[in-house]
Amino acid sequence: MPSGTRRPPGPLSRAIANVLSDALGDAGIGQSELGEVVGISQSQLSKLLRAERALTIDELDRICRALALDLVDVITRADSARRP
Repeated sequence: MPSGTRRPPGPLSRAIANVLSDALGDAGIGQSELGEVVGISQSQLSKLLRAERALTIDELDRICRALALDLVDVITRADSARRP
């Protein structure tokens, strides 16, 4: 794969983005506020939550901590949601 080319997020990444988007809505805070807390711009956070870009494990960890979510639970819920 050429340098600078990213693969699109896979099914698990998309499912994780859905879990995080739901949690953000439940928390009642905006993307800008969450982005400030975790050190990600609002535009990049938006791409992550729409699964236009895959999360790094460190980004996932920071977002989970900011939303008071258990990282393992987020991955488990996402994994369950993507399976038929």
